[in-house]
Amino acid sequence: MSLVAVRHYAPSQAARLQSVRDCWNDSQRNQRRQAALEKWEELERLCGFKSQAKRSA
Repeated sequence: MSLVAVRHYAPSQAARLQSVRDCWNDSQRNQRRQAALEKWEELERLCGFKSQAKRSA
């Protein structure tokens, strides 16, 4: 069982967030992806979970 947090945004907020994300270049996107992966792996380590996901970076 996994827990998933869902946040609902108003259409104007969603459009703004999408435009911000679209401004990221590939380097920024990869840095954010790598940071998120490292945080997830640390959480798994602390909680004793083993990920099925493979590192794609």
